[in-house]
Amino acid sequence: MHIFTGHTGEVYGVACSPVDTTLVATEGGDDKGFMWRIGQGDWAFELQGHSDSINTLGFSMDGQLLASESFDGTIRVRNVASQSLKYTLDGPDAGIEVLIVYGTCGCL
Repeated sequence: MHIFTGHTGEVYGVACSPVDTTLVATEGGDDKGFMWRIGQGDWAFELQGHSDSINTLGFSMDGQLLASESFDGTIRVRNVASQSLKYTLDGPDAGIEVLIVYGTCGCL
């Protein structure tokens, strides 16, 4: 069992890497998201840049990318290994409610 200590509120969602059983991402009621390495202490890094709550997370099928979408109307795609932001996709002002990584192509 692992206790997620980075969030100051409830954890609303968890995404698990499809290729690395120790790598997970979480979103919480504190408007924060984190990427974690289970068994290696606290969170690996915070998913920064959204101006509102993150409400969906998803890894690409190969585990190389992590997409986070927010009620701020953006999707941010990060490189998992380098933790760097690769893309920011702008959506509707009202926010995006569902994020699906589709098939082996890794399409959003």
